[in-house]
Amino acid sequence: MATVFRRFWLAWLVAAIGLVLICAGIATATVFRPSDTQTATLPSSVDSQIVVTRPGVLSLYSSDLTVKASGPADTVVAIGRSTDVAGWVDGMAHTRIDGIDTDGTLLVSTVKATGDAQVSSPADSDMWAASRQVTKGSASLEWPQHNDGQWSLIAYSPSGAPKVSLEWHTGVKTPWLWPLVIAGIIALLLAALIAWLSARRLRRADAGHVDERPATPTEVDEWGNPVAQVAATDEPADEREAESDIAADLPVEDDEQVSEREADDSIEAQQEAAWDAADDEAGVYDPTTGYRTLAAPAAWQSEEREEQVDDQSSAECTIPAPPPLSAHTPSRKQMREARKRGQATIEIDGVKYPTGLIPVVRDQVLAVSDSEEGADIDEFGGDSVFGEEPRS
Repeated sequence: MATVFRRFWLAWLVAAIGLVLICAGIATATVFRPSDTQTATLPSSVDSQIVVTRPGVLSLYSSDLTVKASGPADTVVAIGRSTDVAGWVDGMAHTRIDGIDTDGTLLVSTVKATGDAQVSSPADSDMWAASRQVTKGSASLEWPQHNDGQWSLIAYSPSGAPKVSLEWHTGVKTPWLWPLVIAGIIALLLAALIAWLSARRLRRADAGHVDERPATPTEVDEWGNPVAQVAATDEPADEREAESDIAADLPVEDDEQVSEREADDSIEAQQEAAWDAADDEAGVYDPTTGYRTLAAPAAWQSEEREEQVDDQSSAECTIPAPPPLSAHTPSRKQMREARKRGQATIEIDGVKYPTGLIPVVRDQVLAVSDSEEGADIDEFGGDSVFGEEPRS
């Protein structure tokens, strides 16, 4: 999961932003949605039998209004023009509603009676545009706001101050609902596009790594069976780091250096071919004598070997014992490398083998008489089997 998050972190981030936007838009229409109504109530300290409103209070909000009034006995609620309401309560003691406080409480003021006017019920008057009367309980009156002019409320209860509440059905708009939801959906689509592009790029990168990976060479044993190879990446990390450090320290060759190195390789290959030819001309190593002999017929080699033994017996010379056979005889490559190093013998498993190294003598050549040269010629007209390799 952590690997997937690292590879597609940008897509995850954009998707999270989209989900947050959608949730915020829905919350504005549900959890954080304000109330659809605005309610204001009369303070409990009011003790007047008549309650009226100042002109303009009923139209504080442009929505429809519901007036509720209740009292211990008969309760009358009526709405009329502001001039008619003011003329009805003129000279009577009453409470006037002047507005709405921030805590939802109606702001009121008390008007004292003047003269000898007596409080009377407004239920029997025909001046009201709307009225409602109940003998017990709560009286409710609906008032639409499309009426023109100034209108005021009058509530009356003969047994005490009526409890009045004004409720406007304001309705609530949610302007952020759809913009936030649409923005969240766009963010989710963008996150899906980013995830698709990232997955496509990763697939191409993985395919490129597979194509660039070098093929592991297949080796076979001496019977032709394939041998399991160890991948190059299986080597220890420290060895790979060491090789990389060494490769970094090596100087970069230019074209001229590469050409010189190829020329040296060509010369070395020619020298190795010359050494191989010299090995072929040197003959076969004879362990009984310690010398190399030319490739001659088997019968001729047998006769020469018998003559050699007879001559050595007559001269009372001891023939050195052949070196013990070893399970690992020197190969041509080992013999050639030993000669390059100037070694006359090579030792393998405690057995020394002559490499056939020819000593080089410069500017001083021993004079050899014709008779001595003739002594090296056998009756067949060839070189003696005991002689050195042909002189150059």
